Amino acid sequence: MQAIPALVPLICGMLSAMATRTGALSVFFLLPIGFAASVWGKKAALLSALVAFLANIVSVIMLGRAFEASFLESLVDIIYFSIMLGMFLFSMLPLQVKLKGRVLRLSGEYRLCIAALVCFIAIALSMQVLYEGGIDGFIYGQAEAFSALFQAETLNVSAIADMAKTVLLRGAMCASLMLLFYFTRVLSLWAGRLVKRLKGKELSVQKTGLVAFHIDRHVLWIFAGAVVLSIVGNVLKWQPLEIASWNLLVMLALLYLGQGYGIVMAFIASKTKRRPNGGFFPGLLFVIILMTPMLNMVFLAILALLGIAENWLPLRQQ
Repeated sequence: MQAIPALVPLICGMLSAMATRTGALSVFFLLPIGFAASVWGKKAALLSALVAFLANIVSVIMLGRAFEASFLESLVDIIYFSIMLGMFLFSMLPLQVKLKGRVLRLSGEYRLCIAALVCFIAIALSMQVLYEGGIDGFIYGQAEAFSALFQAETLNVSAIADMAKTVLLRGAMCASLMLLFYFTRVLSLWAGRLVKRLKGKELSVQKTGLVAFHIDRHVLWIFAGAVVLSIVGNVLKWQPLEIASWNLLVMLALLYLGQGYGIVMAFIASKTKRRPNGGFFPGLLFVIILMTPMLNMVFLAILALLGIAENWLPLRQQ
């Protein structure tokens, strides 16, 4: 087992806790933990997470006294950070459980969905507890701030708030959390490989990532069930069913989108004889398309359909 430098958990944990208080950079607060996992392994990640957890508690107490935050606000802050931290580790680190002599493994894509769903519930509950009027009050306040920022007095704040609530609760928040965990993991692995290369370690070349990503065929039935339940919930005007089914639908659609992207990258790699990820320029082209209005929606829909179609068609050369 690789030895862990004594300062690694301390530095990574402190950086993680500090990043949450840095405004725009707070989105990267999980990156130091992922970096520790990528370079030094599971034990380093867990120790770094423990340091981050303790450092965040100290930070919350100090800031709470300085800004006279209530006990409930401080408690929710601690719980939110802890859940995000725990779910990121859950999504990133391999998980296997021994049951009656059998080893059960939960694939990374399903851990990612579970982590996003748990964090979505935690964030929704936090909004409900902290803000007057609950989730509705929080979203309405943000809509008012948006209107004031752009000095758009003609905007209907209530309409904006209703639309934002519909989008956020029906998949957008879960999708954002999935992407946050996924790209943090990707950046962590990239940074880890860079450090290992600088240290002169030999890196194995494997066909990994989205190029080799396949979803279990049986998931398509869950996807179809989510479509039906979302329609039923909409017809019956039963919001809990509609919200739950939409979140499941969006998360699975993201997985199929990733599978479709893998199909495209595998095709490019097979035709250009580049490395498995397709090279720099295909990735740059993908980013440009994503930033192009209207075209990006069509492109993403095509990728998702490709991922679904692979259940029946051999779209990837082996």
